[in-house]
Amino acid sequence: MTANQRGISRSDPLTITELNKGIKDLVEETLPRMWIRGEISNFRPAKSGHWYFSLKDSQSQVRVNMWRSSTYKVDFQPEEGAEVLVYGPINVYMPRGEYSITAEWMESVGQGRLRAKFERLKNELKEKGYFDQKHKKELPFLPQKVGIITSQTGAALQDILRVLQTRMPGMHVVVSHSRVQGKGAESELAAALRQLDQHGDCDVIIIGRGGGSEEDLWAFNQEELATAIFEAKTPIVSAVGHEIDFLISDFVADVRAATPSQAAELIVPTSTECKAAIQDQLHKMKTHLLLKIQRLKARLHSSDFQYVFPRIQNKLYDQQRYLDDLTHQVTGSMESRMNQASTALKAQIDELKSPLLDKTIIRHKEKLSSLSRELRDHCHIQVNDKAYALQSLIARLDDLSPSKVLARGFSVTRNAKGEVISDSEQAVKGEELNLTLHKGQLKVRVE
Repeated sequence: MTANQRGISRSDPLTITELNKGIKDLVEETLPRMWIRGEISNFRPAKSGHWYFSLKDSQSQVRVNMWRSSTYKVDFQPEEGAEVLVYGPINVYMPRGEYSITAEWMESVGQGRLRAKFERLKNELKEKGYFDQKHKKELPFLPQKVGIITSQTGAALQDILRVLQTRMPGMHVVVSHSRVQGKGAESELAAALRQLDQHGDCDVIIIGRGGGSEEDLWAFNQEELATAIFEAKTPIVSAVGHEIDFLISDFVADVRAATPSQAAELIVPTSTECKAAIQDQLHKMKTHLLLKIQRLKARLHSSDFQYVFPRIQNKLYDQQRYLDDLTHQVTGSMESRMNQASTALKAQIDELKSPLLDKTIIRHKEKLSSLSRELRDHCHIQVNDKAYALQSLIARLDDLSPSKVLARGFSVTRNAKGEVISDSEQAVKGEELNLTLHKGQLKVRVE
């Protein structure tokens, strides 16, 4: 007779242990894990972290065990009479012949309906583009003013303020109180967000609360609040105290923080981070300036006289030509007058070569000598005057040289294209100009 046939015959009965073991093997090996719905009764949490209770309906009940490894996943506080769904296998306790459910998961009956609404809204908003990365705004590196939307009596506010005070003492904070759960909480949250976004002059806004059940957090899964977050011009951080699941506000916000404390850490850097960022920016600025100076030096060396001083060069050439012409005129005039005087003198000598006119000749010679002295003196005076005028012109030309002009405090002004600015109308407000001085260069901005 096989084991399965035992107990059929009066002569071969089963023991109680064999009966219970047979039932245990049959139930545990053939029945799958299943969902069971009922009301909680006789709820008894143990110090070990395990939960023991019964599930009942109007006619029956079944014992339920939930070990600590599963209880931590339950996001609500079980209460007497609460209707729940549990999931797990059926187990038989052989010594007593009792069977029970080993619950691996438990949720309130309302959670199923909420989860369906959540998924439906999530898909709708995703189709509208509310979650698209292109709409996400970057957080400012060092905000000057932080807005916080939460309950003024909740622990979340104190957590945020504590972190901000530690990282950035004296940070300007604006707190907008709002209910964070219950009927109408989503409308209060949305109104507070719009007010801070439009009139709070904040650099970043944190909206959130501490943890809770799915029902407690439901205001953050509402379309009204999601729309307010999406339409905000200010960067928004969603900071609800739950680390496992995401809420609708997390998907829409520019940044999601797992807790309110983490939100404060995300928006305000530490002093070490600030110092590192400043050093990085200084290095980039130094490199940029050195490269720009090198380019400007090369440009100046290759185009100083070609582009900066063309008008001065032309004037210098004109003065040089004028000096050459003047020198030629003075020299030619003196030679011409000397030749004319010599010719006239020779003619008079030829006419006066008569012995009878010796006295006249002597007189004329004396007169000629006097005239010659006067002529020399006159020519000397003329030459000195012309030489003085020439020296004056040379001095003026020297003063007009580019180096002398710059040495007297003048400068050459150019725009970013290298064009010389000679008229204030050529400059544009806010434009950056380059000044070439006698020694060195300067950069200025038009006000």
